[in-house]
Amino acid sequence: MKSLILFFPILLAGCSKQVLPSGSYELNFVSSVWKQSESAKWREGKESVRQQMLGSLINENLAGKSREQIINLLGSPSTKMDPDGEGPSLSYPTGPQRDSYFGVDYEWLIIQFDSKNNYKSYYLASD
Repeated sequence: MKSLILFFPILLAGCSKQVLPSGSYELNFVSSVWKQSESAKWREGKESVRQQMLGSLINENLAGKSREQIINLLGSPSTKMDPDGEGPSLSYPTGPQRDSYFGVDYEWLIIQFDSKNNYKSYYLASD
């Protein structure tokens, strides 16, 4: 019974996080590297540099930050998903879609904010 009581909090904590695609924890996040346009480009046999830094970025660098701080950290967001750049979220291309049979689409990091313009959540999308 004691082990069952310890198991449930661990199970619930594990269910609250989105599982990132393979290769997302290969590199530590480095702002100057992320900001380089080639960091989102496909590399033969490997995820893009941004994709490899994604886990570190999300787990260690977004919480508690304002919209302005995140733009300073990641650079200007893409306008493809938000043409005027003033929408309720920011979007950044991370590289070719992963964990897909064909992988012809691009993967995007979408960062959402609360009513005070502070980081709220993220999700990955494909175009």
